[in-house]
Amino acid sequence: MKKLVKLLIPILILGGLALFIIFPDFVKAPVNSNHKFSTIEQQLVSSFVKDSERERAREHLAVYYNEEDSEMRKGFALILQDDIYWNWQKKDKNKKNFALILLVHLLQEDAYLPGDTISMALAIANNYFYSIADEETKKQIRADLIKHFSYYKKILAWQQKTDLAYDLSLAPIIPKIYWASRQRNLDLLQNLKTLHINEYKEFVDTIENLEFMHEILITNKLAAADSLMGLARNIEQFTEKNIVYRAQIEQHRNKLIKNPRDNNARQAIEEYDRGEYSINFMGKNRRWDLFYWLNYQMKLFREFGYFKGDCTTETTFQMNLYKAAGIPSLANQIRPVIRGGYTHNSPLYYNIFFKKWDTIQFPKEEEADYYVHFEKPVWHHLRYEIDGRNYKSEEREVHSAYWQGEMASWQKIVHFRKRGFTDEHFEQMFLSDITQQSGFIFNSTSAPTLILDADNDGILDEFEIFYNTAQFSADTDQDGFADLWEIEFGYDPTSPSSIPSDDMIAIDGISFKEADIFQLDFMPDPSGDYTADREIYDIASIAAKLFEDMIYVAVTYHNDIRKNTRDIHTVRIDGKSQKELKKMAFQWVKGKIYVYEVTKTGWNKQESNQHDFSIQTVEDTEMLIPLSYFSEFDAIDIKYQATGVKNKKSKNNSDATDNVKINLK
Repeated sequence: MKKLVKLLIPILILGGLALFIIFPDFVKAPVNSNHKFSTIEQQLVSSFVKDSERERAREHLAVYYNEEDSEMRKGFALILQDDIYWNWQKKDKNKKNFALILLVHLLQEDAYLPGDTISMALAIANNYFYSIADEETKKQIRADLIKHFSYYKKILAWQQKTDLAYDLSLAPIIPKIYWASRQRNLDLLQNLKTLHINEYKEFVDTIENLEFMHEILITNKLAAADSLMGLARNIEQFTEKNIVYRAQIEQHRNKLIKNPRDNNARQAIEEYDRGEYSINFMGKNRRWDLFYWLNYQMKLFREFGYFKGDCTTETTFQMNLYKAAGIPSLANQIRPVIRGGYTHNSPLYYNIFFKKWDTIQFPKEEEADYYVHFEKPVWHHLRYEIDGRNYKSEEREVHSAYWQGEMASWQKIVHFRKRGFTDEHFEQMFLSDITQQSGFIFNSTSAPTLILDADNDGILDEFEIFYNTAQFSADTDQDGFADLWEIEFGYDPTSPSSIPSDDMIAIDGISFKEADIFQLDFMPDPSGDYTADREIYDIASIAAKLFEDMIYVAVTYHNDIRKNTRDIHTVRIDGKSQKELKKMAFQWVKGKIYVYEVTKTGWNKQESNQHDFSIQTVEDTEMLIPLSYFSEFDAIDIKYQATGVKNKKSKNNSDATDNVKINLK
């Protein structure tokens, strides 16, 4: 059960009214001593024509704004842009602040929640489009803002029903701006002097498509996960399964040379030979790898059940599935300094539990340097007019304040991603126009030489301090539930009394508790009977139990498997009845599931839905397998085998258990 945050609406409204009484002109006097917002009155005058409009704006701002909230102060500072507004006043005294106009519009339409900065985030994320839009498009943007706010409330309500204790309303203002952003890759709109309705409806994500992304998430059970990382894995494996990959044609030709049985590469070349590899669309001839915006891809998905393009397209889809789960996301690009190396676009997602941006994707190991870029939205039209078009070229790299980056080694990139892009550091980049400056993004703190997680519980040692959890124990309070699982499901990892029920299975990688709670019969396994000489899994026991419509399998070990770098687990299950015998194998390779039916001729791969399976390994290993594979049988025999290395070669059976039998009838 997750922790609920109850908003005291009447108190906040009264507090807002009190602020209005004290400051009837809403910060003609300073809001507080640290944030004076000295341009607010001038901006109200230039942004709202009539006195009555300005008065209503002040009233709504006074009710909404809470000066005691640091995130609200930060959001309001982003909207007003005090530091550059005076410069614009010298050039144009009638310069409008469209972010302020859109915020007031949301407040007037009651599209806000007391104490929640989402209305600020929506205004900031849409103000650039609004600043260049014609009147018809401006009207549509205002309407879409209200729809987007309703979608936000829908996401919050849905999050309250899920097991994972993720609550988007508690995210800081900057991650919320990323969640509210509705356009990828600025180059689609950057050359437009005026944004017309047809361009807006094509290149800016429609609310209807965002709603449909949420339907995809629900229908495919992508949020049915035992961890935030598991949810991320579901999302990214779903997109991997549903993309028709199309990159530059040279890549497909090279792939076909390396692997003549690569059907996708062959089909891409056939498409190219038929003249179907580029399409004239919206006044530009575009290859398939350049159709990377959501609206176009959703047309394909609705009609054909797939989307089409390269990793940039795939990232677009992944980012919007994260957003559909109420998780802010952003795009990250790495390119080799020397041509011909590893190039990839992938998403980062916001980890609200540890206040940082994480990823489950890591680059292939190469002894090379890369340019690494982070995409950010235009977060204010006034700011964009100063630094937005100041693009710089360095060799073949193009970068700007909205495509900030730096050169880094493979090791630094990997360590940076393992640690996560922390809030304070990310905010420093987000608010600056610094790019390609060595050490600004990748330094000894953000990409340390050593990434330490002494207890291998998924909480790095430096973050254990954040929750006051034990650095050398995956279960600080020894209640049988892993610290990370408790944090992500809304419990207190330092209090054994925080778990409300002792009859729940938590797939958290600490299986010893299940023996006591469920009185499982463990099948012991002797020590030292493995055949591996490296990556050793010395199995101590296996236990299994039916849990609702799943088969729960728990494995313990004699040795500390946290020292292993390989992560391969296999469960073999034989379904038995009077008439039939069915042999299946379920194999997890670094968390990804492969399902096989075992016959006399070998292992025949079967289709599977990744999200129907779960696995967690910390001190022990726990797995869930759908019972549907064996529902027609009377009994099943379950066997676990681990994979190690012998004489530098993979061993498929470095250690294996005896069978555990479960009666189904």
